[in-house]
Order: sequence, then C-alpha cells, then structure tokens
Amino acid sequence: MKIVLADDHSLVREALKILLQHHGHTVVGEVANAADIKHMVATTEPELLILDYAMPGGDTYSVACYLRKRYPQLRILILTGVQSVSILQTLLAADFHGVLLKQSNTVELLKAIQQIDTGNRYKSPQLTPYARVPDITLTARELQILNMIITGMPRHQIAAHLEVSAETIKSHRKNIMAKLQVNSVTQLYARAVELALV
Repeated sequence: MKIVLADDHSLVREALKILLQHHGHTVVGEVANAADIKHMVATTEPELLILDYAMPGGDTYSVACYLRKRYPQLRILILTGVQSVSILQTLLAADFHGVLLKQSNTVELLKAIQQIDTGNRYKSPQLTPYARVPDITLTARELQILNMIITGMPRHQIAAHLEVSAETIKSHRKNIMAKLQVNSVTQLYARAVELALV
C-alpha cells in the first residue's frame, strides 16, 4: 500500500517506515504537523493515512473527517495514546477504517493494515470496553470546544479556529455547561476531568 505517516515524533515515523517497507508497503510521505496533512495527501495520493490523533498544528479529528469526505477512497488508520473515554468513543463512533492504541504491538499494527487493505475495518480488541460504554453526553463538536476552553483559549480564538461566530461558541459553551451541570470554568474543568472528557 502507498502510505502517508502523520506523527509529530520523528523516531516513531522512522520506526514505522522501516517496519512498513520491510513488509512491502511504500511510505510516500511523512508529516509532523496537522496543518500539513491535507497538502501531503493531495500531492502524494496515498491509499492509507496512518494518523496520530494528538498532533500539534490543528485539530486532527477535524482533518481526518475532512479527508474522509474529500477522498472517499482514502483509508484512515487512527493511532492514539489518549485515555479519555469520551475521545475514544468519539473515534470509534466516527467509523474510520481503523483505530489502534499506541500501546499495541507491531503484530497488531500489521494485522490492522492487512484488514484495511482487504476492505475491512479494524478496531483494536483493547477498545471493546469503550464501545460498550453508553453514548457520551457531548457531541463531537461540543467535545472539541470543551477541550479548547479547558486549555484557556479565548472565545474569539475558538471561533476563528472553527470558522464560526463568537456567538455560536457562546451558545455551545452554554449548552456544554448545562449538560455537565456546572456554573463556572473552574467547575467545568473539574467536571471534565472527573468524567475523563479531557
């Protein structure tokens, strides 16, 4: 398969490249920043994108969703080291071609790629407990905004990043706080940590 590797750690990319090439795959591109993924995919036309969920330079979840719509033939395998129940549920619900924990070994990674290459989807058995947890209260967009609020990003910056109005962000924030039953950002942070939302 023609593969693009998106991970901000050069050592991880180099190790994956060696492993994949040893098993007959071709790494046609590498990126270390979420902002560069769209351009790399457009110029190299890979069959598979192996994407680290948490990368600097932008919202990798939004990038993955965009690429899935823009390039229907592109298969996307998400790698993640996050422990947040809600984020893992969001990734599973998004129905990407594969979701794999970074704690997995190379045998499972190669198995996932093989499954995806044959037209199937792969979700690590380690993620089964998360799939069984009831649906999270927050929508994917609300979860995005919550994480931005928790990092201290001002409303106007969140609005600019998501390309919506500040009033829209204000409305989302109001809904988030209502759903989590809190009245301040301090309470919001504590509640988000308690529920493993961040």
